[in-house]
Amino acid sequence: MKKATLIFILFGYLFSFTEFRELLKLPSLIEHFTEHQSQDEHISFTEFLCMHYLHTQDNDGDDAEDRSLPFKSHSNCISVYSLNFYPQSHNIVIKPIETGTSSLNSNTEDFIFNSFQANIWQPPKI
Repeated sequence: MKKATLIFILFGYLFSFTEFRELLKLPSLIEHFTEHQSQDEHISFTEFLCMHYLHTQDNDGDDAEDRSLPFKSHSNCISVYSLNFYPQSHNIVIKPIETGTSSLNSNTEDFIFNSFQANIWQPPKI
């Protein structure tokens, strides 16, 4: 039962959101090829495909049938756009830090290392 459900969902997706549904038009491709082959017995299938898919100007008088071939028309294109809006759950408030006048005045003694702190950065002695 799970396998059948999975196959059903897979084919539903493939036929709905991809160009897989164009493969359903393959019988019309074969039928159209047989019509062209009845008019010209020496035409090959590759020549038929080149004539209908590679050349932009196809002047054989069957434009409606040509548009019904697979991958020729873009009538059922689906574009899905999704905009996600997430609710704001946290309000962040940034408050300015109150500083006193004494912290703005720097003392030059704060920038001078004493001898103990300066010895850490000296190379080892043998």
